[in-house]
Amino acid sequence: MSTNYYLKYNICECCNRFDKIHIGKSSAGWQFVFRGHGEDFMPVLQTYDQWMDFIENQLYEETAKIVNEYGKEIEYQEFINMVKEKQENPKNKVHNFTAYNYIDVRGYNFCSTQFS
Repeated sequence: MSTNYYLKYNICECCNRFDKIHIGKSSAGWQFVFRGHGEDFMPVLQTYDQWMDFIENQLYEETAKIVNEYGKEIEYQEFINMVKEKQENPKNKVHNFTAYNYIDVRGYNFCSTQFS
């Protein structure tokens, strides 16, 4: 079983319009895999630290929230804890099965192309 996570941001209080970007995916038995965004998105989100800075900045503005693919809102700390637990579990496998997968400088898994 797997679940995709998204950041809904720039949420308009008046009309409820928002932007949405794929953060990544949690799958049973695997480390969390982040979606790397390069030239297709600004700012560039190709490392764990870049992602965390972007999420924190958006949440600070209070116009964003983390949601899963089923629309359930996830608290920031709950999301961080889930990623950390999956990262630190030695039984979890690493996503490295395509040319689009890479490991960032802190050891987090990334995929630089669209996936679900």
